[in-house]
Amino acid sequence: MAERTKRGLIWLAGVCVALVALVLAGDASACPVCYGGAEGEVIEGAKLSVIFMGALVYAVMGGGVAMVVVAHRRAASSDGPDGPDHLERPES
Repeated sequence: MAERTKRGLIWLAGVCVALVALVLAGDASACPVCYGGAEGEVIEGAKLSVIFMGALVYAVMGGGVAMVVVAHRRAASSDGPDGPDHLERPES
């Protein structure tokens, strides 16, 4: 019986939380900035900063990829640690 009562209380608490959320949903409505009513230099600066930060991410990732590509090309074109014939076996 105790397990059934515990489940009932948990269900009742969930229903209460849902009802409170529905009642207070009007108080959580967005401000005019979220609806596109904002204007001014600060908003334009914020927009530009978002674009800059996005471009910065792509620039850093592109730099990392370029570094790997250059290292791979250098490794592929090098002659190795002992010269061009370091893989050949010496004649006995």
